[in-house]
Amino acid sequence: MYFQKRRYGFLLARSSWFVLTISFLFGCSSESEVTSYEFNFPPHLITLGHKGSGTFQVYGNTFHDNSVSGILHALEELDGAEFDVQMSLDSTLWLFHDHDMLDCQGELVNIASMTDSSIEVNSACNYSAEVARFKDLVKALENVKNQSKTLSLDLKVLQNPEAIKTFGGEAELAIFIAEKINSLISEMNTFEVFIEVPFSSQVHIMESITGKTTFLIHNSFEYLRESLRMNHSSPIHHYYKDVPSLFQNYGQQSLLWVVNSADEMMNAVALNPTAIQTDNIPMVQFFRSLPTRGIVSETLRITPPKETTDFLLIKEGTLPLKEDVLFEIELDKKQLERVQIVFSAVDGQGNTTKWESLPILKNTVHFFQGTQEHSALQTKHYKLYLWRPDGEEILLANELIFNEITLSPNQTK
Repeated sequence: MYFQKRRYGFLLARSSWFVLTISFLFGCSSESEVTSYEFNFPPHLITLGHKGSGTFQVYGNTFHDNSVSGILHALEELDGAEFDVQMSLDSTLWLFHDHDMLDCQGELVNIASMTDSSIEVNSACNYSAEVARFKDLVKALENVKNQSKTLSLDLKVLQNPEAIKTFGGEAELAIFIAEKINSLISEMNTFEVFIEVPFSSQVHIMESITGKTTFLIHNSFEYLRESLRMNHSSPIHHYYKDVPSLFQNYGQQSLLWVVNSADEMMNAVALNPTAIQTDNIPMVQFFRSLPTRGIVSETLRITPPKETTDFLLIKEGTLPLKEDVLFEIELDKKQLERVQIVFSAVDGQGNTTKWESLPILKNTVHFFQGTQEHSALQTKHYKLYLWRPDGEEILLANELIFNEITLSPNQTK
């Protein structure tokens, strides 16, 4: 899917506050200016923290996966949280992603074969004692001030082979789980609840017992080409151009995960989903603030350099990032086949802290970089550049426009 400004719902205004002409690398000319940046974030789009507040120690996240504290943090920062549910041998629901859990000997054991006491011991050994029961979360939710938030329950237990074997089949397990979560959901007051299940046969079971919106999890939107009329939960990188029209025709809802990069965010907005899940909470907050606070704090218009090379520097920073920033590069993708745009960063010792690369598949590419993440990585220096992995020369024939987008501090969200 190629980038189109109107399709993604934003318009860049060029009413400059000031313009300063400066010289740039390789004899290129550039301009530094501050302009307004308008981005129409869909007001109906529900944003959820993935696995609570995201993957532990990724994007600057300090909360453990599926921890109660991480879920509560996501409820404060976004519209809600997604979390994963497994079940113990004692038929207790636990907040955990994988089928297998590390025991204190370092061995992986299926959580469905563990007693509650074993899970508690293993949690202390390997998971900072953060693995919690579902009922622990329900109790904690009583103190949440804004209970109009959304919670999405990814029922990983329904595809756990040990649990399926114990209950004699997928449908039998689904009925048991539906009845268990129904009693817990009834205690969650005004929270909107989504349920995610791995098998189409379980959708009706969940909806009929719980009365909650249920999404079918899958890794391809090919399901939409069948006669199924179900809501769908799918990763953002498995999308098709005709998905929005299909959902409109069928009256379905969609839940996309995991929207972690700026380009994924742009693609997600174009798909007009019901909700998205993210590990990168600061990035989603940044995008939500763009409609009222977005500015282009710097613009560089880079003319083709006189000397050709496999590496063309666009932007270099020698100080830590002081504020969250969205880098936007406008170019002609037709002339840059097999070229990639790269963001790389190093710490004070010269160690690489982050390396992110995007092939040029559309005419405008975006990179978001958050201060929270780079503070955790202790980033001291970064570069943004064009690169040809095959070592061939970059043939830049037309002007390249680079915009550095930040949030104005003197406006409210």
